Amino acid sequence: MGRPPSPMRGGGFGPRPDGPPNMFPPRGRSRSPNRPPPGGDMMRKRDRSWERGGPPPDMMRRPFNGPGGLPDSPRMMEPRPYDTPSEWNFELKRSGKVKCRCSATSLSVGLNRQLPLYLDVVALPHLNKSAEFLQLERPNVRRVVYELKPESMADSRGYREFVDYLIQGRGGHARAGGAAEMDPQGFKVFILPPGQAARQLGYKGDHMIVVLRSR
Repeated sequence: MGRPPSPMRGGGFGPRPDGPPNMFPPRGRSRSPNRPPPGGDMMRKRDRSWERGGPPPDMMRRPFNGPGGLPDSPRMMEPRPYDTPSEWNFELKRSGKVKCRCSATSLSVGLNRQLPLYLDVVALPHLNKSAEFLQLERPNVRRVVYELKPESMADSRGYREFVDYLIQGRGGHARAGGAAEMDPQGFKVFILPPGQAARQLGYKGDHMIVVLRSR
């Protein structure tokens, strides 16, 4: 018998051995099931973006919270709601003339409104009629109460003078101060000196209070 034809002599290759398809994959593409997966070093060689200033690939994944491995709830990623202000600093005026600067602290839930930078007292209702202008007989009317103090020691004198001004009043009748800066937002503003009228709203301190009353 002669020798099998050589591919160098134009005889071509011999027939493939019998077997199922894909049993003999092309060279360089072996995918043996017994071959272990590439290690961490090999994976880093394939993606070297972490060497160019960024974090390693594993650090770019957002960690999951909780034992179940669940991602963060979308609600937790929402911006925080607006915080209602409990402190309010403003300039106190009487008919346009500055008396002092005041610092007001909410005694209840603050008001979710834009608070003015000054209050100009332009009305002086009788203090003994506070139940009427505060509408205490109407439970559905909203009233936000702030305790009013001088902003600094330099404001103490003007603050005290305004307290005395309301208590002495006019014609022997104590007064409250009325301002209109929050009328466009649907609130009347009243400033009360310490005393019986303020105690009707639950305040027993020695300072003035500001009442924002809804219309």
